[in-house]
Amino acid sequence: MSGLQTARLKRIFERMDSRMELRQLQSITGEVRCLVEVAVSEGHTNMALFLSEYEVGENCFSREGEALFGAYSDDRLVGIGGLNVDPYEPERSVGRLRRMYVDPSFRGQGVGARLVERIEAQARHCFPEIQLFTTSPRAAAFYERLGYVSQHRHKVSHAKKLRADSP
Repeated sequence: MSGLQTARLKRIFERMDSRMELRQLQSITGEVRCLVEVAVSEGHTNMALFLSEYEVGENCFSREGEALFGAYSDDRLVGIGGLNVDPYEPERSVGRLRRMYVDPSFRGQGVGARLVERIEAQARHCFPEIQLFTTSPRAAAFYERLGYVSQHRHKVSHAKKLRADSP
């Protein structure tokens, strides 16, 4: 990440409400379901997939290195994002940022950036690189501001090296 990007993130975090808290989620609660409903109402069908995969045990963010995080403001869940072993990589040594969503009334306040920062911190322990897939120009611009590089590979729109030992 460039010095300009780092400075921008610092300013975003300084503006954020001090009551913002990131928590690792261990289960799907009513508040998660409510946030997913908001996401689906906005057309984010990947969030409905997140819920169904979790409920049938297909993806519970429970393998080594994986985690699901929630962003809370005044004890209200306002954002969610997860880290998986990338299911599209044969080596299983790459992390995948998945199921990111921030409540519309909290966008532009640094919630997404804080979630990504926390997910990256988790990923550094197990993965030299993290990647993701988005078709949204707005989301693509967001990830690029956070240092992700545009890619044109199967199921990968953006990637970021997390450690110097990454190939």
